[in-house]
Amino acid sequence: MIEGTLVGDHWINPMAPACDLPDTSWRFFSNGVGQLSGLGEVEAYTTHCTVFDEASGGADSTYYHRTTMFTTAAGDTLAVVHDIPTSEVFVGDDGNFTGFTLDGTWEAVGGSGRFTYATGSGTFYAAADIPGDIVLDFTGEITLDPPEPPAE
Repeated sequence: MIEGTLVGDHWINPMAPACDLPDTSWRFFSNGVGQLSGLGEVEAYTTHCTVFDEASGGADSTYYHRTTMFTTAAGDTLAVVHDIPTSEVFVGDDGNFTGFTLDGTWEAVGGSGRFTYATGSGTFYAAADIPGDIVLDFTGEITLDPPEPPAE
């Protein structure tokens, strides 16, 4: 079982690759630290590229290369890929974006050390200022079993 909250920073990273998409308007990087049951104390690095949907005010934006890499105190890493079907973007009185929320799912895709064969899935919720603070809540389950060897 994985459950916990990470707190950190979030910012637009214009130097990040554009995800090989001509209309990628925002490239984000987030980092956070916290406790996740089943993992212990972790650092997390999250990235994604966004094709922003102006008509919906960002609510129907599309996200690409959406990954989080968790690193434990022992140095093991767990990689997860996100699906972000729901987002809300907040705009200030001056018309500039001030923050957002994301509500989605994640799937474990391996890692290193004890997470080499990690599989599993769960949900996450994020709330952030632009640029500024971010809070990430993760819930789900992973298994660490290696795949079965092929039958002879």
